[in-house]
Amino acid sequence: MPDLQLNPELADLFIELATMGLGRAAAAMSALAEREVKISAPSMEVFSVQNRTVCLSIEAGPTLRVSQAVKGGMHGQAVVVLSKAGATRIAQLLLEKTDESGDAFDETDQAAIIELGNIMIGSIVGTLATHFKATVSYDIPKLDLCGATAVGELISDLVSTKCSELLVLRSTLSINDSNVQSYFLLLLEDNNLRSLSQELEVILRGAP
Repeated sequence: MPDLQLNPELADLFIELATMGLGRAAAAMSALAEREVKISAPSMEVFSVQNRTVCLSIEAGPTLRVSQAVKGGMHGQAVVVLSKAGATRIAQLLLEKTDESGDAFDETDQAAIIELGNIMIGSIVGTLATHFKATVSYDIPKLDLCGATAVGELISDLVSTKCSELLVLRSTLSINDSNVQSYFLLLLEDNNLRSLSQELEVILRGAP
């Protein structure tokens, strides 16, 4: 269960904006891969960064993480998380590889997953930033292999002393008949989520 609660209307608007961002990400990936990519509407939970016991329900085994620092009007870390097995399947489908390579995850597969993570992060954060009239910039995305599904272990090296809130979006990536669970994590600094929530309340009230 989440340990930070948003007003239900605010939560619905966050999900609506995230869904728009994921729709843009799916369209961009479809154009890039020249095949249909679908990303389901996400579910969302919000946690305190101090809650290190939160686990992601992904496949057993190694976990892949694409992380990217976000700066400006929204500041923190954006992270896309996939199981290594799921990431391998997605990369092979995007690149139209055969099964001959087995479970290999080579440089071209890694580049495909970095690009997927980059597109997802840019689409979601960009959509949020547009609605909040915030100017943002991004560092270069990084791909890391992690050995756990506990959020505390997945993000321990990304959390700064200013990070206080963790937003978790869960969705499903679909290419052909293959479905892979994905997670988007947004680590926000300086109570940034509180500021964004206030902006969303203004939107909901229809104030200029």
